[in-house]
Amino acid sequence: MKWIVLILLLSGCGDSPLLNHKNAESIGRMVRNTEGLSFTKLGIDLTLRWSSGCPSFDGCSLQIDLSEPLPSGSELFGELWMPSMGHGSSPFTIKQIGPSSWVFSDIYFIMAGDWQLKIKVKNDGRSQDEIRLDYLL
Repeated sequence: MKWIVLILLLSGCGDSPLLNHKNAESIGRMVRNTEGLSFTKLGIDLTLRWSSGCPSFDGCSLQIDLSEPLPSGSELFGELWMPSMGHGSSPFTIKQIGPSSWVFSDIYFIMAGDWQLKIKVKNDGRSQDEIRLDYLL
């Protein structure tokens, strides 16, 4: 009996964005505002390159190349946030692959909707500069 009640409750909910990717075709229409990006306070330009087919629900990576190395003691951070839902996605892996290049991997857009990718430069835990990219899945 418990199982029947559980099935009825779950089937009464709307389509799950985690289980039903009927909006997956809209991924190709994400806003790709990656031209002319710059950490304005630091005066450092950057270029972003998503892995093939990304951003998507399947897990992505993003290479970030800066026009020059970060100031001494500074680090690059990232955060994936969904403002309309008040939550983010799991933290992703950040690996420096050169003096001014990083790869963010294991990036998961876990459901359809609006997303913000925040790329931050911090020194001693304090924010020095930030770029926010808006996407719509």
